[in-house]
Amino acid sequence: MHCGSYLGGPVGCREFRPFSARKAPPLRLQRLSVAAPSLKLPTIDAFEQLAQHAEATVLTAVGPTLLGRGLIALRDVAPRDPVVSVPVYNALLIADDPTNGISIYSDRHHRRWQELHGSLPEQLLEFLQGEARWDIRMAAWLLYMKQHRALLWRSYMQHLPREQDMCCLLNYSRDDIAELQIPALQSEAVVQADWAAFLHGNYLHHKSGQLASLNLSDSLPLSLWTISMVRSRTFSEDVNGEPLTLMVPYADLANHNFDNNCTFCLSRDNKRCDFKAFEFFLYDPGVCNWWLCWHPWCILQYH
Repeated sequence: MHCGSYLGGPVGCREFRPFSARKAPPLRLQRLSVAAPSLKLPTIDAFEQLAQHAEATVLTAVGPTLLGRGLIALRDVAPRDPVVSVPVYNALLIADDPTNGISIYSDRHHRRWQELHGSLPEQLLEFLQGEARWDIRMAAWLLYMKQHRALLWRSYMQHLPREQDMCCLLNYSRDDIAELQIPALQSEAVVQADWAAFLHGNYLHHKSGQLASLNLSDSLPLSLWTISMVRSRTFSEDVNGEPLTLMVPYADLANHNFDNNCTFCLSRDNKRCDFKAFEFFLYDPGVCNWWLCWHPWCILQYH
């Protein structure tokens, strides 16, 4: 999985797993919330609809757990059982390094995805397959999908956390750095905020960005929200030596636990995104992934 920050630079963590922390949103998010995306909090029925729109095969429901809202097993689960399985064509998927590495699977995915969901603007498709970092390419796609009217993407956007509920380091302004208290975290927050502002102005802004003609973002808070989603909710996988990043509707509702009972992988035929159990567990406990960056100070708010 990808993670949003680590001490030493703005580069997102490769592979592995973001860490979910459930603390109250910092005060500075209250000031940013006026420009945040207008997303209504979803109901349980809305999550069932999301699963249907994603064509997900699920052994789970969404409900309260000891870790907050998350996935709950509806029956006993055996090792290697896919508790959630979503067709790859309903995921957002990019190659991590399409210009210097392999991009066969991702290029094929983009063709199949457009057959089912509609053509992407040529400029966006070229950007997704270009040399920019993985996180800004995925953020551009997610912003474009925010404008999409298909039921799957409307439902997916509805269940994502609101901007004022995010605690990613890149959301801290210089006025709020003191809230972090730990000097190393404060320094990292400055790096992350500056990096996100650069991504917004250079790529996403509807007037100054390289993708201005796509009208993706008219505010920094919207871009911060999108980058936060990408940094905290993406999975990593490898197909025949091609490193991939995926956003998978519904599967990303799993909570974090150090003692996780499930993990993400593609199916043997690479046609489905599976969230599989790797141990036996009983009906009702929360279905958890290990969303952890390799630095323990990588604290993010996910669900």
